[in-house]
Amino acid sequence: MYIINKLLYYIGLTALLVGCTGTQQNISRPRFDTTAIKTPSKLQYGTDITNMYGAPTYNHRIAVLIPTSGPNATIGKTLRPALESAALRFAPSDMTINFYDTGNANIIQTIADVLATKPDIIIGPVFSDTTRVLRDMKPEHIPALAFTSDTSSVGNGVFSMALMPSNVIESTLQEMQSNGIDKYVILAPNTQSGHIMAGTSRTLGDLYSIHNIGMFFYDEHDTESIKNAALGASMYTARHAANTRAKEILSAMLNHEKLTTSERSVALRQLEGTKRTDTLGKLPD
Repeated sequence: MYIINKLLYYIGLTALLVGCTGTQQNISRPRFDTTAIKTPSKLQYGTDITNMYGAPTYNHRIAVLIPTSGPNATIGKTLRPALESAALRFAPSDMTINFYDTGNANIIQTIADVLATKPDIIIGPVFSDTTRVLRDMKPEHIPALAFTSDTSSVGNGVFSMALMPSNVIESTLQEMQSNGIDKYVILAPNTQSGHIMAGTSRTLGDLYSIHNIGMFFYDEHDTESIKNAALGASMYTARHAANTRAKEILSAMLNHEKLTTSERSVALRQLEGTKRTDTLGKLPD
């Protein structure tokens, strides 16, 4: 207001000086205009283009791919309220968010329906197999933020919001180092992601002076394969054979050897100990 008043003051003063330098004339009207000066209601710089071309018709579209049916429906039903709450709190008024169920069998058709809406961004899917389908079907320019931590399923504009395996592995190795552990065995799924995790583990393990002494892979969802990998990692066959042989020796001693009462007591305790376990000896170093 001060600046506006000063500006009007100088404009009036300039007009007065100009009038004083001109030829004097006998006029009947007052020398100065007595109309009250009003304060401008708004100062506008540039051109106001609001609604010049009509209201904007573009909508920012977000598509969310989560399982809301099937065996993993609980995950989707947990994620949806959180996403809706975030959208209501932070989203602009011209944004729409649509949810698509990935729990159905025809995931290819679901993703095709999503892409037909030409979303600006896709959130999801949750699992790596569905993420790979999306990655292979969608145009590269549409970004997707998936929940999977499987590094083999990202790319082509698909990014992961999950903690990457390398971060988890490094954190685990740091904890092992702080506890004085310097050897470990790897058990990993026989998948591309599993091999990446195992390789990363060996590389980072060397940096922390924690050495890998065995690597075993298993087929996912195959109980027998998982069991065999665990048996191999623990050297179960050799340790079980050692335990069986120890029982045989102790039994023979108790049946055929002339032992003192003290020796017999020790042998009985050892035999009882071997009967309570399937293996003998420590895990491999």
